[in-house]
Amino acid sequence: FHPFGNSAFAADGSAQTDLSLRNPPELYQYLLGRTTSDSQYRQRVIDATIAGDLFDTNSGPVGLAVGLQRREDSARVVFDATSNSANLDFVYGQSDWAGTLTTMAVFGEINVPFGDTLELSAALRWEDFDELGESTTDPKVSFIWRPVDSFTARASWGSSFRVASLQQLFGSLTTVH
Repeated sequence: FHPFGNSAFAADGSAQTDLSLRNPPELYQYLLGRTTSDSQYRQRVIDATIAGDLFDTNSGPVGLAVGLQRREDSARVVFDATSNSANLDFVYGQSDWAGTLTTMAVFGEINVPFGDTLELSAALRWEDFDELGESTTDPKVSFIWRPVDSFTARASWGSSFRVASLQQLFGSLTTVH
């Protein structure tokens, strides 16, 4: 076992070229031993959307969609006794954990035609991440240009927010290799 990374660096600090000094994966498996866990991840979503045409123009109907969403992500991980007792050389902080993230969202989108070949779509989404104490508002605007039936060009701009996974938020496992 080479604990100080000599599989990556030679004695003079240059890149290691002797790959026989690399720690084989079988060695890590031997040192780590066998661990088990039972994981359960669940997502529940309630979503309500209303969509339809607001009114007609010479270019076509102006469409609108609005909605609400409630999303609940939950996870529960149970590790074996060896893992929970911190009895492993290369695993730190491992313990049973559970977490839930509840998100509420309100969203809307409008679609407006301009002539026979151009269409504008504008959308807005607001989300509130309850357990994080954070909320975000994200817009999106897109144009579709269809000069002939066989050609379509689309330009779009928008922003979004991605919350960390439940493992990143609530997990405590650190593995050293």
